[in-house]
Amino acid sequence: MLDPITERRNLNRPAIRRGDLYCADWCGCGCTWAEYNQACNEAAALAKRLGSGWKPRVWENGGWHYEVIRGVCEVKPSRRRLGGDLWTVDGYTAWIQTRPQYISERRDAPEEALREAMLLMKAAFDQLAQSFNESFRIGLDMGLIATS
Repeated sequence: MLDPITERRNLNRPAIRRGDLYCADWCGCGCTWAEYNQACNEAAALAKRLGSGWKPRVWENGGWHYEVIRGVCEVKPSRRRLGGDLWTVDGYTAWIQTRPQYISERRDAPEEALREAMLLMKAAFDQLAQSFNESFRIGLDMGLIATS
């Protein structure tokens, strides 16, 4: 089993393995060892697919979930349950943390989701730059901003 970064809501009360179950008492959803392993393996595969610098993160919250992170970018799968403790990925959402807001986009492939989120970020940046330039000119015209 691969060893991704595993976070839990309460480190004092981690998931406990009981046979096929691997679930924290606070969760109570009957999370399984198979779900955990699937999340770990898929997270590692996604990080590898996206390339250097991507780090997997796996956590429990009503089931095992994962994402991969690189800097301000995150990619998370959109999953559909197949039944029992198994699911399939049916798309990806890329998130870019542009504090105070996030920019996100969902696509079938993680690379497409990242590209589209980056294009949205560029469009937002271009609009922000245009608004900044216009407001800065107004500030200059009004003598509110010194030019030196």
